[in-house]
Amino acid sequence: MVSAISKRIVSGNVNSSYCIAKSTAQIVGLCSTTAPVINVDANNQITDGQPITGYSSEPSGTTIKVYTSTNPTTTVATVTTASDGSWTTSGIYNAIAATQYYANAQNGTCVLSGVSNTATAATATTNVCGSISTSINETTTSVTGSLSTTPAAATTINIYQDGVFVATGSTTTNTWTISGITAGTFNPNSIVSIGIRQGASQEVFCANTKTVVCGTLPTAPTIVSPNNPVITPNSTLTYTLSNITANNFYGIVDANTGKTLSDGKWAPSNSDITITTYPFTGTAGTVYNIQVKVSSVSATAVCTNYATGTVTLSNTLPVSFLSLSATKLPTGVNVSWSVTNEQNVAYYVVERSADCSHYDVVRQVAFNNSNASVKQYSLIDPTAFAGKICYRIKQVDIDGRAHYSNIVSLKATNSFSVQVAPNPAK
Repeated sequence: MVSAISKRIVSGNVNSSYCIAKSTAQIVGLCSTTAPVINVDANNQITDGQPITGYSSEPSGTTIKVYTSTNPTTTVATVTTASDGSWTTSGIYNAIAATQYYANAQNGTCVLSGVSNTATAATATTNVCGSISTSINETTTSVTGSLSTTPAAATTINIYQDGVFVATGSTTTNTWTISGITAGTFNPNSIVSIGIRQGASQEVFCANTKTVVCGTLPTAPTIVSPNNPVITPNSTLTYTLSNITANNFYGIVDANTGKTLSDGKWAPSNSDITITTYPFTGTAGTVYNIQVKVSSVSATAVCTNYATGTVTLSNTLPVSFLSLSATKLPTGVNVSWSVTNEQNVAYYVVERSADCSHYDVVRQVAFNNSNASVKQYSLIDPTAFAGKICYRIKQVDIDGRAHYSNIVSLKATNSFSVQVAPNPAK
């Protein structure tokens, strides 16, 4: 290459011009290789006496060279990547305790990669593991536990949530406590585990785990109606639920299988809601154990609670309640109801409640063994209290199974009567 430089000074300024002649070379693009990764634990350690393993984002057949950091110019193992990018020194080289290792990669004629992460080989912690004693929820700030044996040296305990490091502590006894964890760190339904490490030994993970629970469960709904109904196969049910909390989610599931039995519903307010099920399939005699579930949803957790009940499939329906009324009289409250389709009826029970949820028995009423298609029953409750009163009728079969009417309520100052849809099938 020949260059000529001329300089000229004009009015105190220096102007420079360069005339550079050079040969033109064609620049060929060279491919690069991404650095590999050595598989390590949370302490950047690998196990003494075991092969060194890792992965690479390069194609299958990429060359991986492993070195010791104490002698970086000497390769301790040369391997190639598998089709999934993994690589191992199995059958070639096993790690040696207290030795540090790194690796590089080269994909064919591409440029050699940079170095990988550094891994230190350590002897695994033995003869000691531990368990978590604390019940953990989203407000937990301190976790306690125990070790299987009293450690011979200072022992480090690491806490993980779903495999992600959370906090660390140490102990010289067979118990331990790790404090100072920020409230809200733990998420309900996640899994908390511990790793144990003695001195410079490699960490071992203990089998004992804890599932994070909800610190505060949503209020379980109350099944107002129907209560443990008997229906024909392929019928649906419409449940009325109380004890509702606004902005929570409600639905009905099979308690045995978890199968969804209805569309869910968000509660817009604290008022009662209704949920209609899908058809209950099966043969006569099938009994569904159901859960009426409520879920409260936050940014970090879904917490659930539930009420339980049963649904029995039968080709013979229980009694159908046509009407139910309660009227205030000077001598008490007159509770009357009409029914049809009485089959296998043993007797009726009038039940009373102040909150429409928790009921006491008022009195038993005998079965009217007449041939009328529609029958009328009534009972005067002389012990009715002031304020709101709720009544329902419990019909008991001769085999002991029970079925319930809908609910009627009144206040001591007036009367209130409702017509009741046939119960229990919709």
